Amino acid sequence: MNCCRLTKEEEIALEEAAKLGDPQAQHWLIITCLPYVAAISWRYTVYLTTDEYLDLVSVGNMALVRYLEKSLSKNRPAVYLRVVAKWEIVHYCYYHSKLIRRRRYKDVLPKIYSLEQLQP
Repeated sequence: MNCCRLTKEEEIALEEAAKLGDPQAQHWLIITCLPYVAAISWRYTVYLTTDEYLDLVSVGNMALVRYLEKSLSKNRPAVYLRVVAKWEIVHYCYYHSKLIRRRRYKDVLPKIYSLEQLQP
């Protein structure tokens, strides 16, 4: 199997083999998503001033490895992996695009335990 873009039928056959537990099919499932990660990383390098293209590629690749097991429970694992990799790259660009890192939304808001705390 080569690293080129697969047809829909080839991709579905690879996904089915990966779902059955074939470690080589799982490996090739990740390999076939790598060109997509490289393309998305190249598209988002304009948003980063301090990091480089390979940093984004590594973020996307780590997402592929991290979410492989979860993707096997989805209807289309390869599509799920590509979406998750893109989301991780976009998320990384948003929070790491400046020299001063942004605080995450959950860290900024105070915790509210009851409605009485909202009233002055």
